Amino acid sequence: MTDATDPKRWLQFLPAALLVLTACFSVLGHAFLFSDPTSQSDWQRAAQYVSANLSPTTMIRVEPVWTDAPLVYLSSGRAQINRNKQLMAEDQHGYSDTLVLTESGRIDEAMKRLGPDAKREEVVPFGTVSVLRAAFPARYSWSAHEALQDAQLERITNGEVQRCTKWDAGKRRWDCDKIDQWVYVRDMVREVGNEPRQCVFMHPLPNKTVRLTFEVPAGRNLVIRAGLDLRAARSSRGSDVLFRVKRGDDVLLTHRVPAKSNDWTRFDVPHSGPAQLTFEVETEKIFERFFCFDAWVEP
Repeated sequence: MTDATDPKRWLQFLPAALLVLTACFSVLGHAFLFSDPTSQSDWQRAAQYVSANLSPTTMIRVEPVWTDAPLVYLSSGRAQINRNKQLMAEDQHGYSDTLVLTESGRIDEAMKRLGPDAKREEVVPFGTVSVLRAAFPARYSWSAHEALQDAQLERITNGEVQRCTKWDAGKRRWDCDKIDQWVYVRDMVREVGNEPRQCVFMHPLPNKTVRLTFEVPAGRNLVIRAGLDLRAARSSRGSDVLFRVKRGDDVLLTHRVPAKSNDWTRFDVPHSGPAQLTFEVETEKIFERFFCFDAWVEP
């Protein structure tokens, strides 16, 4: 029979005791580290301020980007909410400024996420939450996704050209002879480069060239971004996508997008204009070739 005062008897319980102690410290640590430093009433007041001070060209952002705390209180401008972790200059196009709902301790971090061109205008405090206003420079004068309704869509098979004339203004979408679930050209948001991007969705077809033609105004440079969306990059069924930009018979850009790439790749093409430019895509295997591109003119 073991003596209750024998130290060896209690040593057998030491691992369990350490495990319980570690769990307690873990719970307390998580409660401390991940506790919300803000209050809902402050988010509400900040959101009401944003709703009352919006213009059609104001972008709304939230910092930290993963929180949804103020969204329920926004009474207007939901279509103007941007949730990108880091803004590119092209994401700013069409907006003159931004209002950022942010934890008061994250103002500098929020400013960095807006990119180097953003200019801080003011900070309006609401206790634990603040509203940061920053201005965007007018960098571009034209973009392809904004001008999509004025474009001309064609499908080319063995030199035979089919003109596509079905334009849906509500969906901002071009179709050819019939409505198809996937095969169309549309202004929409797709996740490219691990961020949601407004772009021209342009699904290629097997053994055909899909061509989109724009009348592009004059400028000094054409900025182009292109890539496959996240779903396409994860698919094992599709092939590479060939993307071309042409002025008449002159090829300005040829880029092969790897089948599993999710990059939102940038290209700079010298441009004087005005000029008629065509954007073409081709692929061998059609499956999940969810291709997007956009183009902007630097005046």
